[in-house]
Amino acid sequence: MTSGDDWLRSIEAAESFLDSLAPSEPGYWMQQYLKIRTKTEGLKSWRFNRIQRILYQEVRKAWTESRPIRFLVPKSRQMGISTFVQGLIFERTFRIPNLSSAVIAHDEDGALNIFQMARTFYEELPEDMKLVRQVRYSGVKQLEFEAPHRSKYHVETIKSGDRLG
Repeated sequence: MTSGDDWLRSIEAAESFLDSLAPSEPGYWMQQYLKIRTKTEGLKSWRFNRIQRILYQEVRKAWTESRPIRFLVPKSRQMGISTFVQGLIFERTFRIPNLSSAVIAHDEDGALNIFQMARTFYEELPEDMKLVRQVRYSGVKQLEFEAPHRSKYHVETIKSGDRLG
């Protein structure tokens, strides 16, 4: 168990870390180009909240140590964890060629909500980015980018997850 001072130091370190990110960093790119839809403000530019900053710092640490990103996050509602994870998966899929990303939701409504985040991320990108990375196919729960990029992002439910093959 960490003390309140340790928690505050970890928040301050995460904020300082994100302020120093280079444009090639996923965290920088996500905050520079992705837009999110909020319940109170509508569509707006994304700026990581404190929890997202700490989570990104841990993700970056795992990458630096060549470890897979596997975290168990005790999830509270409305903390931005789902948005962060979807933003990171979208960023990787959009920027890395030939990547196939799958997200598994617990039910159909959840799957549609998650996919709507990805659709909003894409639709609200600057036009020049969308010209470079055009969507070949956009279904109810799938985005597939044209050649030569060919990356795919899709969302399934637990019930349909066996189709991920």
